[in-house]
Amino acid sequence: MNENYVSEGIRRFITAPHKYGKDDDASGMIGYVQNMSFVDILSEVNAVASAAPETVLPLNLSSLGWQTGGVSELTHDLSRPFPVTTFRLYHFWVDVR
Repeated sequence: MNENYVSEGIRRFITAPHKYGKDDDASGMIGYVQNMSFVDILSEVNAVASAAPETVLPLNLSSLGWQTGGVSELTHDLSRPFPVTTFRLYHFWVDVR
C-alpha cells in the first residue's frame, strides 16, 4: 500500500503526464494510518520514494511530531519539469487505528 502512496500519489505531482497541482506552488495529500506504526510507514514511503525514477526527497515530520489518534503533518519539497517547478507537498496522515 505504501508503494501506491508514492506511485499513484506523490509521483503524480512531479510527472509530466499527470501534472497534478500544475501552476500551483503547493498542494496536499491525505493518508490513513490503519495498521502500521508511523515510523514504519514513513520508512517504507521514503524507501520507495528514493527508488523512484524522479528525484524525490524524504518526507519530513512537522515540529508537532506524531499525533496518535489525530492528524500528523509532513512536508517535502519537490522539483518538477513544469510550472511551478519548486513545489511543496503537504501530507496529512490521519490515525484511524
